[in-house]
Amino acid sequence: MKNFFLRIAFLCFLLPSLEAWSACSNADLSGIWTSVFSGRLYLEYCQLITNNQGVLTGGSCFDVHAVSSRQVLSGNLNVDSSCLMTGTINLDGYTTINLTGGLGLGKDSAVGYYADTNNDRGTFSGVRR
Repeated sequence: MKNFFLRIAFLCFLLPSLEAWSACSNADLSGIWTSVFSGRLYLEYCQLITNNQGVLTGGSCFDVHAVSSRQVLSGNLNVDSSCLMTGTINLDGYTTINLTGGLGLGKDSAVGYYADTNNDRGTFSGVRR
């Protein structure tokens, strides 16, 4: 009887969580991401468009404090098999944002921290549409 309950526990609790152990790749970054960058100097809302190699192919950011928009000029995001993400985002007339974070379990969310060339540091979060 004890083995029966262990099998039920495995099927109910452990089996659905196997997704947590699935490997990540740059293809998991593909799509349109709505992101927020919040630091000491800036509060940016961004829409980032990424291809299946992790290359930023478009997008824009809105700086709440400066009340201005900037286009994403270029950038690259990389994710390793453990879902750790690193990358850079280059915005026109602005700065380069260097970020480190991770993908969530469903691979449709990301969180982490950033530092930019204007000495601002903060956190970011993003959700893929």
